[in-house]
Amino acid sequence: EDFPMLILEDLSDGSWTHTWSPENIQRVKNTIEKIGEVTPPPEIPSLEELRFIFCRWQKVAENPEQFLSLGLCDEQWLKKSLPTILNAEKSIDLKGDKLVHFDLRSDNICFKDNRTLIIDWNWARRGNPKVDLLFWLPTLHIEGGSPPWTFTLDNPELITGITGHYAFSSTQPAHKQGSAIRKL
Repeated sequence: EDFPMLILEDLSDGSWTHTWSPENIQRVKNTIEKIGEVTPPPEIPSLEELRFIFCRWQKVAENPEQFLSLGLCDEQWLKKSLPTILNAEKSIDLKGDKLVHFDLRSDNICFKDNRTLIIDWNWARRGNPKVDLLFWLPTLHIEGGSPPWTFTLDNPELITGITGHYAFSSTQPAHKQGSAIRKL
């Protein structure tokens, strides 16, 4: 009989403070690739259920002043670019039957001995495995690692959806319990 499994391991002697050396970046990329090869059990929810997260440029279009207040672009650029961006957002491919962690960032990555461990699987989904790499890259760069544009990425629609998530979320108030808590 199949049953949910909980695995516990003491990771207190693992490395949680990340120095993003080329070796550590490659270790995480390799782990992401391995995760993306796994077919999860059918009861894992579909990434499609969270499509709204990838369609946030529409929210920016509805209230552009908030996004413009960040100073990342000017109104002329946003007006000119939004039709193309919104069209790409409609074409995002989230489908797939592979395991997606969907919360990949450094506080969910542990280096222990020769292993790279990904923890905290409460957002796990079934779908397009490229999502994990693309969501990890901005946080990698913020923490001193390589910028996202130095990676070979071949999914402009998905990149559009992820940038839309950050474009919208960055204008929202911090979660009341602390800014480190992810707010959908």
